[in-house]
Amino acid sequence: MASEFENELGRLMMQFTTPGVSVDMLAKRKRHSAHMGRLTAGGALPVTKKARFATVCLIKLLIAIDLLMMAEKGEIDLDAHIADYLPELGQGPKAKGRFLKVRHLLSHTGGYRSFTTQHLLPLAHESWQNCVSLLHDTDQLFEPGTVFDDDHLSHIILGQMVERVRGRPLLDAVGDDVLRPLGIVPGNRTKDAEQPDIYASRHDWNRAEKKWEPEPDLYVEPDPAFGAISHLSMTSADMLRLGEALLAVPPAAGKFCFSQFVKDRLFSEEVRLPTEITPMRITRWSVRAYGLGMARFRDGHCGRLTTGRGHNSGLVFDKNRQSVLACAMNTPNVWEREVLVNTLLAKFAGDASIVPEAKALDLDFDEFLHPFTPRELGGVYLGFTPEPIEIFAGPRSFIVRIDKEDRYQFEATSENRLVMLARMPVPFGLFQDPVSRRPCLTMGMHPFKKVG
Repeated sequence: MASEFENELGRLMMQFTTPGVSVDMLAKRKRHSAHMGRLTAGGALPVTKKARFATVCLIKLLIAIDLLMMAEKGEIDLDAHIADYLPELGQGPKAKGRFLKVRHLLSHTGGYRSFTTQHLLPLAHESWQNCVSLLHDTDQLFEPGTVFDDDHLSHIILGQMVERVRGRPLLDAVGDDVLRPLGIVPGNRTKDAEQPDIYASRHDWNRAEKKWEPEPDLYVEPDPAFGAISHLSMTSADMLRLGEALLAVPPAAGKFCFSQFVKDRLFSEEVRLPTEITPMRITRWSVRAYGLGMARFRDGHCGRLTTGRGHNSGLVFDKNRQSVLACAMNTPNVWEREVLVNTLLAKFAGDASIVPEAKALDLDFDEFLHPFTPRELGGVYLGFTPEPIEIFAGPRSFIVRIDKEDRYQFEATSENRLVMLARMPVPFGLFQDPVSRRPCLTMGMHPFKKVG
């Protein structure tokens, strides 16, 4: 007989297009596990507890943990410049490695104009020197440590740092330092493919035929891009074990657990705001790739990033550190995963911190634009988008264009408030900076003046 947890996941799967899902959860000291769908779209083999999924971007979390373990032992200095460990990043007139610190990259506050994965990863796959050149040649938009930006190049660089200091390949280092002490034997997509009964294919969306199709795995070792996206694979139970070790307070007797030094720098807290600020209740603990406080956005707000979520997988923690959920899909369907994660946390962990889909964002129009007029704007920098986006502005409104589509329209109301009308579901929300206690946005926006 199916459990209540399995029935709930089955209900959700009826609404999804994703071929296969695997979820393991610890909630209120009770374990839940469910595995649904097929390993491959159109295939016959089912997803089971043995299914291994690509962790992809979750490598960033492993790198952050490993670097913090190294910092605790004095093997690296978080306030050192990255050129101290990678000298090539400090060579040349445009080199940024002489003023970017390790903590800037770990906290996603390097401040340089970064790249989309579609542009960056093909170059990174070719050579490490491409990544060095990209860092040298890209514009420095913000002072390091001031603006929060989810960037892949930062973790490619940090991955190289782990390799250089550890003296062994990145995937071996994080496997030996972070995963194997937990009893997790990391797999990889190449070897998984030889076992069709556990191989959860990665899929791409065929826009023309409106269906998911298996995509080939193109990872090749050794590869500089592994700092941002890797071919490591794990089961959802493996990911849950990682989450439990990060949450264990105090450490379970005889079991490996990460130190308080590491955990204090991985976690940030989203706490409830007064109802006069927002009706949303955001109280979930989230993992972020190294904090040291919140980076302040140009519009006066702050940013945060949940780095426990990868392209195909997610690792989410409950506000009171009593629950953790590991979810793996064989598609990069972020929106479906958000619905699944939030629904299961709400029902089985009693987590009332679900961020509702917000169709409007309310800011002071003049304050946001200052010191530019709409006609002077040349771009807007979004906290969750890795490069400035072209905008189309009028005297009282502007449109943000992403991927050649007009996704967000911002308009000034008669009260001079800037509101946002989203053309796609976006998990916007407010939370409170645990240091300043000021309201913060989960997305920051930074306008630019036109050039030329």
